[in-house]
Amino acid sequence: RGAPARPAGAAPAKASRSTPNRQRHDHAAGEPAATRAAARYLVELGAYRERHAADAAQREVARRFPEARVTEPDAGDTYRVQLGPYAARRSAEARAQVLERLGYAASVVPAP
Repeated sequence: RGAPARPAGAAPAKASRSTPNRQRHDHAAGEPAATRAAARYLVELGAYRERHAADAAQREVARRFPEARVTEPDAGDTYRVQLGPYAARRSAEARAQVLERLGYAASVVPAP
């Protein structure tokens, strides 16, 4: 009884380090990689006419949230500082609440 005998000189089997059924997370976005394709929400921290102002805001936020980025101007020539994308609105709202507690004006917007 007990463990089956192994041949003389055989090394014991090593335990597997893999964890099956675990989704890989994209830590920059805070969402599982599988949900990034279905991302529907962003957290917006500001909209700026001047690129240098958007870059300054992004650098400040990126100290705590490295995923912060500046988008290229839209039709209205506006640079936006955003985090995300997030698949679930609830996830985006939770991030916005953290940012607001830190003193940032954050809003959840639909992803393009």
